[in-house]
Amino acid sequence: MTPADQLEGLRTARDYYAALAEQIQNNGRNPSETLEDWAARERKARRFASAYEKSFDIQNRMMTPEIGPKR
Repeated sequence: MTPADQLEGLRTARDYYAALAEQIQNNGRNPSETLEDWAARERKARRFASAYEKSFDIQNRMMTPEIGPKR
C-alpha cells in the first residue's frame, strides 16, 4: 500500500465516522435507547473521526518533504 493509499484510507474512515456522528445527531434516538446511550454513540463516532483526522494530519506531514522525518 502506498502512502497516498494510506492517506486516502484515513480520509475515507474520517469522513465515514464524521457522517455517522451527524446521522446519529440528526436522526435522534430510538425509542428503546436511553439518552445516555444515544449521546455515547454520537461521542464515540466523533472521537473516532477525530482520531482519524489526527492520524491523517500526522501521515500527511510525514509525506511533506520540508517537514517530514529526517533521513
